[in-house]
Amino acid sequence: MYTARNQLSRTSKKDLINVFRMNSNPHRQSLLVIAAVGIFVALTLNLTSNAQGPIVGTAVEVRYKVQAYLEDGKKRTISQGDPIYLGEEIKTDWEGYVKMLLMDETEFAIGPKSIIKIDKFVYDPATKDGELNVQVAKGVFRFLTGQIVKKDPRKMNVNLPVGNIGIRGTAVGGRTENKESHVVMLEDTRPDQQGKPHKVVVNNTVNGKNYETVLDKVGLGSTIKMGQAPTGARPVSARDIADIEKNTSNQGDNGGNDSPFDKSDSINKGPSAVSSRQRPDSRSLTPEEKDSSSSSEQEQSSY
Repeated sequence: MYTARNQLSRTSKKDLINVFRMNSNPHRQSLLVIAAVGIFVALTLNLTSNAQGPIVGTAVEVRYKVQAYLEDGKKRTISQGDPIYLGEEIKTDWEGYVKMLLMDETEFAIGPKSIIKIDKFVYDPATKDGELNVQVAKGVFRFLTGQIVKKDPRKMNVNLPVGNIGIRGTAVGGRTENKESHVVMLEDTRPDQQGKPHKVVVNNTVNGKNYETVLDKVGLGSTIKMGQAPTGARPVSARDIADIEKNTSNQGDNGGNDSPFDKSDSINKGPSAVSSRQRPDSRSLTPEEKDSSSSSEQEQSSY
């Protein structure tokens, strides 16, 4: 079992690589290969732990500047294939992105101007037992649950500056900044998860009492504000979901600048949040264009 106290150097290269077993998704296969190679290299170079803790996964995709900070103030730049260590604070720059594949096949991705930290990781690849706690301190995020949640959904928690996410096996995305967090249940496209019931539980504690909202359908979201219970589940617009997915993937090359998740004052304003830069031409609209634009804006939802 891999814990903060068990150094991975005690485990054979073969055992570690077997953690990342191939599956039927071609893209995921490539990520697993990158992860396995990264672990193999780390073991070969005896880099299974640093001053902060043992390896918990691998950076399988990296765009622009991504750095890891240790508690002692030291930092390193993360490149594709580099190990991810327990307890590191991982930060992206204004256009950065990193996707991490953990030992239990959990995927975490963060977009521009984001911060994440793996606080706790315990995993036994033989039994699939484990526990995972993660902090998303800032920015845009997306994750896909792995073997730990598949074995016991109660064993994974994602802490936000405002609120907490409990996962019952699925894909989740959102944004967190200052005194607000926004969470949405995304589509889990893995073949073995099709047709299975999934749930995301959004929590916040107010005056010692816990309040929660359950998201049980793809596209439902909730907003958590400081000192308030999470809002009820409500549909999130396709545009907002696309912005999350773009900014937490290799496609998001604009630093998230056209995403409403970058501006907290626009998230809950619906149609009025549409900025003038979405219409590059300054000419007056024809009646037909006005009707079309009005219909398009009314279709957008917020949460």
